[in-house]
Amino acid sequence: MLVMLKQTKSALLSLLVVLLAGSCAPVTKADWEKTEDCFSRIKAGKQEKIIREAKQMIRQDRWNADAHACLAIAYYLNGHPEFSIRRLKEAEETLPKEAIDAIHDRIWTYLPELLAEKEYRDFSTLSGGDCIIRNVTALEGRGYLVLGYFYNPEVKKRIRHVRGYACNPQSEHCKDLDKVCPACTIQESEAIISIKDYRVTGIQKLIDNRPIERNIKYIEKVLELERGKLSSFEQGPQGKQKN
Repeated sequence: MLVMLKQTKSALLSLLVVLLAGSCAPVTKADWEKTEDCFSRIKAGKQEKIIREAKQMIRQDRWNADAHACLAIAYYLNGHPEFSIRRLKEAEETLPKEAIDAIHDRIWTYLPELLAEKEYRDFSTLSGGDCIIRNVTALEGRGYLVLGYFYNPEVKKRIRHVRGYACNPQSEHCKDLDKVCPACTIQESEAIISIKDYRVTGIQKLIDNRPIERNIKYIEKVLELERGKLSSFEQGPQGKQKN
């Protein structure tokens, strides 16, 4: 019995030494803090390094919006959109709204295509992209979009909005297809975006100093995903061309 107690005590002491050694092990500090810095490193091909560092930063501070955004962006640009989207969903399900908004804001700034793919798959959005997702997909590949400021009578305020107009094959007749805010009235148009065969075919900027590049990237990603969906449908379940 005494021998067993001595052996148990020795084993516990050994385990304690290992745990203490692990807790005292040095943690490599990331050479970035903000999304701007990590994004430049990701573009330079350091995705794996950013993934490791971002995970460590999240373990230290669960609310770190830059770390969450960088982790999702790194996964996405490393060819793993499913990991990226899964991480984003985990953050949305566990963090408060202010932290979620901060993560979305950083991703919108540096990689709006990621938000587009995540929200297209969900067909819902927490980042405010409802009008793009629903009105772009309602066009069925042909028509145009008006980006600008609209008055929303429901909330009694001016909002930035994207309204869709579906057109016939000759683009002679177009009709309003606003699936999000049909009661909204346009106050200031910023751009008209033409779409044909699920591609952006023209952009007419109506106000020069208004940035619309991120909106265009988001729209183009939604159209790309729509083309992929259409192609899969035409190929059929066995990957063969349907008659």
